[in-house]
Amino acid sequence: MSDLQKRAFAAFLEGFDNGKNYTTDEDDVYYVATRVLVYQLLHGPETRTLTSIPVVVLCTKDVAEHKRARLEKDGAIVTVVEDVEPAAWINETAQGQGVFTKLRMFEMTQYNKLLSLDADMLITRRLDGVFDDPGTQMRQVAQMGDRELPRLEPGEPVPPAGLEYMMAGQPQQSGHNKPYPPDPDNNWLCLGFFLFKPSQAMFDYYMALKGVEGRFDPRFPDQNMLTYAHREDGPMPWIRVDYRWTSTFPTFSDYLMGAASLHEKYWKPYTGLGDEERAIGNDKLHAMWWKVRWSIDAFYEERERNSS
Repeated sequence: MSDLQKRAFAAFLEGFDNGKNYTTDEDDVYYVATRVLVYQLLHGPETRTLTSIPVVVLCTKDVAEHKRARLEKDGAIVTVVEDVEPAAWINETAQGQGVFTKLRMFEMTQYNKLLSLDADMLITRRLDGVFDDPGTQMRQVAQMGDRELPRLEPGEPVPPAGLEYMMAGQPQQSGHNKPYPPDPDNNWLCLGFFLFKPSQAMFDYYMALKGVEGRFDPRFPDQNMLTYAHREDGPMPWIRVDYRWTSTFPTFSDYLMGAASLHEKYWKPYTGLGDEERAIGNDKLHAMWWKVRWSIDAFYEERERNSS
């Protein structure tokens, strides 16, 4: 495989319904959003890949078989993965514990660079170029004695020194009134949009780290664990990509500034948004996402009709 062939977009889908007891597939908003994401990355006229980058959807075993089949018809590569055992010290819901299963993306070592995206994304332009962003250059995990690094706590696993790694993205924002570009002092890595080099050794390190009680804030366990593992003063810091590749808690202004992906739960009807959200143009962003969502059924019907 060439370097271009070793790139992929990746998404994660759980079958857990958080007690909602879905009666139709349309009720499963994350499944629907995953279909919309796949369409945008593979088929959308203004957003589809022009370098044949595949979309891999990691599914837990409880995602219904017909949903997996539909995603494959849509063009995704569907991979069913085993659940990751929860961290015993984290008192979270089953859904909260499931976020560690997402980290099985790091075991997909047939790829050299993966871009992981949450399903609830509006894509506004092609993302192929992010794989060549300077922030995605490969680096080496430093030896703990290579430079001034904080000492590890007792019982904490040692990062895999000398390993080639890549961890890149943008910081997590905390509200629509955020600065854009993001605050340069914000070092909280957002796992809604991040790039990395898959590695079994790195996955094994994360699995050991998640068992260390109190080493990271358990409220957003996967995101806080990776932020700690790739902290700025640690042996393998994460690196920023250009801010225009993504925006969390987006506004219409972010879109006008060139944000390529806008992270929001667009299934919330935009007609029900409050005055504050309307003032920042989120009704327009929601309308854009829904336009894509309602176009995909006709697109796939015609595509399947022409292929039969």
